[in-house]
Amino acid sequence: MESADKAAIAGGLNVTRPDISQIIALMRVFNQYAMQSIKEKSINVLMDFLYSHLSATLQKLDNSKHACRMGCSFCCTNWVTASIPEILYVLKAIPNDRIAHIRTEIVTATQTTAGKSPEDRRTMVTPCPLLEASTCSIYENRPLVCRTAVSNDAALCERVYFDASIEKISGTFHHYGIKGIYGLALVGALKKAGLTHNYFEYNSALNVAINADTAEIDWLSGKDIFPDVAHDPEGEMFSSSWNQKIYEDAFS
Repeated sequence: MESADKAAIAGGLNVTRPDISQIIALMRVFNQYAMQSIKEKSINVLMDFLYSHLSATLQKLDNSKHACRMGCSFCCTNWVTASIPEILYVLKAIPNDRIAHIRTEIVTATQTTAGKSPEDRRTMVTPCPLLEASTCSIYENRPLVCRTAVSNDAALCERVYFDASIEKISGTFHHYGIKGIYGLALVGALKKAGLTHNYFEYNSALNVAINADTAEIDWLSGKDIFPDVAHDPEGEMFSSSWNQKIYEDAFS
């Protein structure tokens, strides 16, 4: 089944008509890499594959109309959630000589956003602590949500994220769907591997992880390293019967 699953998702996913069988195959392949990560005591093998495969999928989309450019960071002020391996992978991109500075930035951001709901954050301009001169300092290791947030109108983004406009950002339909597919496949793979698979508020999770020397090893050993960090307010992904059915079909 392993070779068949990898063949089913080779070259990225079908982006115009997502196939449930591909989602199932992706979840099982992610699980294989998660188990390898546990064995190697490193998340790199899982995250390197996840992001390279996601990149192959995103390249199939028409990106010609997107307004997203380096230095455009309006959306980098929003409430964000990410899974534990995504958060740990972000920290791996910080050079040793920048750790102290970034730790200070994360502490400051967390003090501002702690306890704030997504609705609270919608009316707050709270830049990501990993921004430097409006540019992502860990771009190659950025989370899934950041890789799939796109827009065809930067001025509209400014109104939404800086002026709390309720306008709908255009140009995100397929990307939003891809985010959901990869997010589901990842948490299913982690759940099957016996690892904490929730999504956590980004700033607070970064603050805990950057101050815990053994966070990666502890999580890969099955520990919940974020017991006091807020979960995604939309709840457990497998509270959806549709998502649960995919998980059961993948691993039954």
